[in-house]
Amino acid sequence: RRTIGAGAIGWDELRSIDPMESVRFWCSVFKWTATPILTARDTQGMIFLNGGRPVASVQAATRNEPGSRWLPIATVRRDLLDAAVHKAIRVGARIVVPPHAHPVLGKLAIFTDPAGVEIALGSEPVTSVAAA
Repeated sequence: RRTIGAGAIGWDELRSIDPMESVRFWCSVFKWTATPILTARDTQGMIFLNGGRPVASVQAATRNEPGSRWLPIATVRRDLLDAAVHKAIRVGARIVVPPHAHPVLGKLAIFTDPAGVEIALGSEPVTSVAAA
């Protein structure tokens, strides 16, 4: 069951060097389906669905990301995202991918904490996603 709301691990995203192969694999493992995100064609963005319910997303990993991996995303209110990213940096986080537009969350930043644990910080998910 997904935790919803600001300050929660509110979404999971697969950042993949081969999004289409990742979709094929995870859909076969869990019997999920996937649908493209219309606004994320350039990043091969898709939403994983479990029985028609959105459960996660997949996006192409950028060149400066370490490779394919599942990424937990802590969500905050949209108006607090920039302040939360700056606070994380002040207390020791290292930015892996700077804040950027995201088709599901509005905005997303990926960083590591002082112990090297990778996590993302994003805006709370939008209520509707334009999918094919």
